[in-house]
Amino acid sequence: MNYNYMNVEYLQKKIGLDPQGMELCFRFFILFSRFEYALKRSGFYKDPRDHDRSLELCWDKAGNKLDPLCKSSLEDYRNRTPSIFENPPKKPMIRPDREIAWVSPNIQQMSTTRQALHIVSSVRNNLFHGGKWPDGPLSDTARDKFLIESSIEIIEVILNSTSEVRGYFTDFP
Repeated sequence: MNYNYMNVEYLQKKIGLDPQGMELCFRFFILFSRFEYALKRSGFYKDPRDHDRSLELCWDKAGNKLDPLCKSSLEDYRNRTPSIFENPPKKPMIRPDREIAWVSPNIQQMSTTRQALHIVSSVRNNLFHGGKWPDGPLSDTARDKFLIESSIEIIEVILNSTSEVRGYFTDFP
């Protein structure tokens, strides 16, 4: 059998991702997975009594508890890169007519760190679960690259602001 659709080069060509883009995506996924692990190890997970006892990260808890440690550095970052906060990644939603629509999130009422974590987790979700467009993919490779690079920088700012999370990020069992 010919499983051409399972070939990475085939997929790379179909979605228009160059080798540098592939490397950037790979780097982001590695950093994000380690970052998520470090946040969970730091205790920022949902109360197991509230769901099926699986270990699930609580982004709100992390954002709110880390804000005193990260706010200043993230505000400096936001001043250097305001567009990522002013125009965060959109979220796919189901409209009442059952069509998919990309909606801009309202993150302005969140703490600075919660905004940053929302951006990073949205980029991860959109990248990992991408390709769910009713009429084919919409491609803005410059914005995609900007979102991924900005998310990597946000992770770095947070890690540099909190020794506990950074410790779990860098400490491999």
